[in-house]
Amino acid sequence: MLNVNKVNPDYKRIFTRERGSFAFQNIGGGWRTSKKPLGDGLIIKHLNGELWIATRAGWYIEAGLNDLDTHDIGILEDVCNFFRFDYKNSLIEQSPNKGFHIIFKPRFNDKVPAQKLYFDVLVKYEEYLKREMGLPQLELFPKSNVAIRAPLGRDQIFIDPDTLEPFVLTQEQLIHYFEKLNPIDLRDISPQLLLPFEFKNTKQIDLLYDDSTTGKELYLCGPQVGISRYRTTWLVILYLFRKDGPAYVELCRKIYRYIQKHQIWFLENSRHGHQAYQRALAQIRYLERNEDRYTGYPDALNNSEFHFTKSDLVWILKNFKGKNEQRAVFNMVRYYSPRAKTIGPWVSIHRDRWVEWLSWRTYKKFQQMLESRNILEIRDDYIIGKQSKCYKLNLPSQDSAILHDGRQIRNFEAALVKVFTDRELYELTGDYTKVRRIKETAKQQVIILNPEDDGLCRSQIEKFY
Repeated sequence: MLNVNKVNPDYKRIFTRERGSFAFQNIGGGWRTSKKPLGDGLIIKHLNGELWIATRAGWYIEAGLNDLDTHDIGILEDVCNFFRFDYKNSLIEQSPNKGFHIIFKPRFNDKVPAQKLYFDVLVKYEEYLKREMGLPQLELFPKSNVAIRAPLGRDQIFIDPDTLEPFVLTQEQLIHYFEKLNPIDLRDISPQLLLPFEFKNTKQIDLLYDDSTTGKELYLCGPQVGISRYRTTWLVILYLFRKDGPAYVELCRKIYRYIQKHQIWFLENSRHGHQAYQRALAQIRYLERNEDRYTGYPDALNNSEFHFTKSDLVWILKNFKGKNEQRAVFNMVRYYSPRAKTIGPWVSIHRDRWVEWLSWRTYKKFQQMLESRNILEIRDDYIIGKQSKCYKLNLPSQDSAILHDGRQIRNFEAALVKVFTDRELYELTGDYTKVRRIKETAKQQVIILNPEDDGLCRSQIEKFY
């Protein structure tokens, strides 16, 4: 077991969930639940083999996992063949229960799937797969209501299924191999493909409102039981706005015809009937004033998307001298740029992001420094259901996003080494010592790890299954 004294942020982000309840198990004891945030101390104990931790699914599913509670290699091969897993798109870890964990990288439209999407496409068919494949030992994770062990714990070793040879990995090596896995499109492995395509004679039932009812359904079917006329009109307005764009004159005409068709009894028999048009018009005016808040719906941008450009790196090196400031601005630009391009210049950034980039004690002072240099603008906005601040960055002109082997670069020093030559770095920094420090730091970061220097030869890596 490796002696670990620090948690890699990428390991924590991909394989654990900091917020919400989690479970832990001491050696020889039972599982216990904690409702406190998961701290680095417990993760370090997990990596050092002092206990096990298990977390539930986060909002976005970076890593999928199939759990097999059996030591039968034949069953493992059957499952891998069914889901089309191989050494190029999955890793296999032996679990403490003498079973196997198959780890893969799920994607949907080349983006990290949300928890609800992952459940709808894959996890909710778990019982169907157990029945059809005759495998009661199969479980699909992560789930929102059941925790799963994080990798690299005690008695959790990655193996080669051909020779059953163990591979002892560090956090950095695991992240490196995980990033190199070919993503698996959920549409290719969804059990929905196995369901019979046939229609059954079912009794037609009326649509009743629940939280998942959309504006489109209300627009086509009219108001439903359980929802107010005011809420119905607002959902229909949003649906038409996102379908047709900001054509407000035409939107007013459609809403007028909708009210005439579906709320005629209220108009004719209620003394407040005349207010239906006034309220709908007020809602449309509110939407017109706050158009930027609703333009990016639904999830036009995935929360795991980040990118930066070469001009951003030059701007950071010229305007910020301290390495901690440079890293913080780099992370801020990566987060801000794609969102500003999609939803407009004002982007909502949660306080936890600032704390992650800097610290609890310094992030406000850092914001004030950026404001004093006319780099950052801040405004308070009230968004329904939460209080949030919006930020606007004055960035240089945008070039094309920089990727490494088709994937996003997360580390500042690795990005510099990827984009600039040594001579260009010296011209930007004016100091060979800084250039040497940047290159040494970049070598320790996951993005430029060389598999041949990780303690495993290439032939062993290619046998990963």
